[in-house]
Amino acid sequence: MTDNEKISLIDSMEDINNLTDEHFGIVLKYVSDKDSFVRSRCAYMLGEFMLAERKTKEALNLLLDLCSDKDAFVRTEVYDSLSLFPNKRAECLLYQAILNEPDELARSYAVLAWSDIVFCLHETHDDDIKFLLDTLGKEKSEMCRLDCWYGLYLFGYGQALSHILGFLRSEDYCKRCAVLNLLSDIMRDEDKDIIMSAVEELLQTEETIAVKCDAEKLSTLIADM
Repeated sequence: MTDNEKISLIDSMEDINNLTDEHFGIVLKYVSDKDSFVRSRCAYMLGEFMLAERKTKEALNLLLDLCSDKDAFVRTEVYDSLSLFPNKRAECLLYQAILNEPDELARSYAVLAWSDIVFCLHETHDDDIKFLLDTLGKEKSEMCRLDCWYGLYLFGYGQALSHILGFLRSEDYCKRCAVLNLLSDIMRDEDKDIIMSAVEELLQTEETIAVKCDAEKLSTLIADM
């Protein structure tokens, strides 16, 4: 089977509502494939098994093994899928990834996934806030810094929202889009007026279609709250 055929086979499982052991067997067969994109698609599908509540223990074990994959894009998909496994093993591994992951994109996904899991697992976050603030003191990547503020907002750190909104002034339109999408996921009701004001200000000058589209979606979401 060619790499494209393997990818098509794995991708064909995305829209299946009732994943079976047979489907898991396909992922298991190709999760160690020599082609990195095939492995990355397997990493994505392992998260889908968690959502479907099928083979969750086996899926988690495979994802934990893939964390040491040599390809950064594979690791990115792994960290993203791990966010769906709120348990201590995933939390600890993602914590280490934040400290040691050399790739900027993969590290940013590790921050997001770790934050989501910690928010699910723990009721108090003093130590988690300290860890992210310490990380901010060392982190040079703008995207990773934004994701640290995302975690701090989740954990109730008072200054987080103003820092997140500050990224709406980034020259990189991808970061402006990232802010709008993150806020769509985590916005608190008590912050909606501040966020709406920032979105309206952005729309007055924004020229990038992708950013305008995301800003209008967020504005509609706020209006419907």
